[in-house]
Amino acid sequence: TTYSLDVKKEITELEEILSIATQAEKQIFDIKLETLLDLLFKVRLEESDAKFLVFTEFKATQNYLKEKLVERGYNTVILNGSMDLDERKAVLKKFEKEADIMISTDAGGEGLNLQFCHIVINYDMPWNPMKVEQRIGRVDRIGQTKDVFAFNFILEETIENRVRRVLEEKLEIIFR
Repeated sequence: TTYSLDVKKEITELEEILSIATQAEKQIFDIKLETLLDLLFKVRLEESDAKFLVFTEFKATQNYLKEKLVERGYNTVILNGSMDLDERKAVLKKFEKEADIMISTDAGGEGLNLQFCHIVINYDMPWNPMKVEQRIGRVDRIGQTKDVFAFNFILEETIENRVRRVLEEKLEIIFR
């Protein structure tokens, strides 16, 4: 059996497929990002000068969020474990004085005193529940003058949510 190969037709079809894929990629709906943006907007309606401490597990997520938030006009800084002491001090000063949002990894968030902020958003949930407490502890410190609010982002149909449920069940058993 012999096959006729129409290279020009194949190239045209591949270009159409690539065009559709590119268009689909631009239309990806990131529900966690949309939820974050909605939360930021709603809090800002009530408290125009609110500052937000957002925790992520990964630097790639941190960079993605910064890019998306800056695109929407938020003054955003990042903090992570790869920064030296001087860089961390500069970021913290900028967050306190002018930035709206600081996106931090757990490594970047150790030992911080951020009483000037009272809203913690766990964009990525850690597997260790004590880390959640430590994250919240960055703002819930002596000298905090406002109620602290913590928001945990967990997608329903994920391993992350299953782990959360198992941990909560175990904690409930321990509590009883």
